[in-house]
Amino acid sequence: MATRPSALTVHVLRLGPGEELLGSLISFVEERKLRAPFIMTCVGSVTKATLRLANTTAENNEVVHLQERFEIVSLVGTLNREAHLHVCLADKDGRTVGGHVMGDLEVFTTAEVVVGEAGDLEFGREMDDRTGFPELSHLLALISASAESCGRQRLSRGRDTAVKREAVEGRVDRPGPALTLARGPRPPPTLSAPFVRREPSAVSSLQKYDRGKPAHRHAAV
Repeated sequence: MATRPSALTVHVLRLGPGEELLGSLISFVEERKLRAPFIMTCVGSVTKATLRLANTTAENNEVVHLQERFEIVSLVGTLNREAHLHVCLADKDGRTVGGHVMGDLEVFTTAEVVVGEAGDLEFGREMDDRTGFPELSHLLALISASAESCGRQRLSRGRDTAVKREAVEGRVDRPGPALTLARGPRPPPTLSAPFVRREPSAVSSLQKYDRGKPAHRHAAV
């Protein structure tokens, strides 16, 4: 059954020579109280391993015990209360063997493991009558009240910002206090220098013209 995407947290640990890989991972998950942990990647080497092979059924539990040096080519799976891990190992000649991890993965030189956790989920297992094994049958969403509160606050802030933006652009058509833009008093208009009318000179141009001519007197008729 699929679920919605979840937040991811990443944890890293390194195991040294002689440590048992499966038990160490289960202890790490319990100490950190991880609810939905899974293997993201792993590199390293082991000196022995106990694996359940692909032909296994609930009635026929086919298990092999390996005792030699192997490189860890791949390690995948979930690490909830009943861990479900598969591993692929390569021997000194490059030949590979893989299966369900039962235990005894004793580290040879190192094991560098990256563990992821789906932050909003919790892995659970229930017995599946069709297979006879406990299977990852459901995923429980565990969104905390604080996360919901933060989400509501973010949504409220986003709505407030949108309303203010619409009000400034003049696109608000919902009831509520109107957002007005304050306008200051207009500055008085700038006045240019007053216009001064020049009075004509006391002596008109005609008078100037007459000055240069002799006066003619007309005899009365």
